[in-house]
Amino acid sequence: KDMIVVFPYIYSSATQENCTAMDDANNAAYDNFINDLTKDLMPYIEQNYSVKTGKDNTAITGFSMGGGLVYSLLDENPTLFSRAVVVGASGDPRFADGLKAEILALHGADDDLIPFARVKSLADDASKKAPGKMKLEVLAKTGHAESEKTAYSKHTVWPWLFR
Repeated sequence: KDMIVVFPYIYSSATQENCTAMDDANNAAYDNFINDLTKDLMPYIEQNYSVKTGKDNTAITGFSMGGGLVYSLLDENPTLFSRAVVVGASGDPRFADGLKAEILALHGADDDLIPFARVKSLADDASKKAPGKMKLEVLAKTGHAESEKTAYSKHTVWPWLFR
């Protein structure tokens, strides 16, 4: 099927082009991405392109901090996306309280930045709150930096997301 796929840079600041530190100002620019995506980018695409709209035709993916933002989006906008692929990320367990989207999470067994045990706990909690909505796949012998390439090159990820 024809589709529009957008890979935005998740840093959204009116005053800085790039992240310069992990402080409140820079973190706010990452958080602002959620507003840019839902209030500007998605409406622009829907108004200017012939696309199917609605949750059943909208999916999202993110790696690392982008994956954390996916969990935040699913929490703040539970009816916006039908499916999500999250790679090398964790989130606030409360995201699953009203979980409506299906999630395929892929995480490196040897992730040195976000321990696999933390993501497993998140997935277990989500499975209790929303049975059948979240699937966790372990990327064997894979660290954080390698998990992006490993996950997105798996032949099962894209068909699952765009079904």
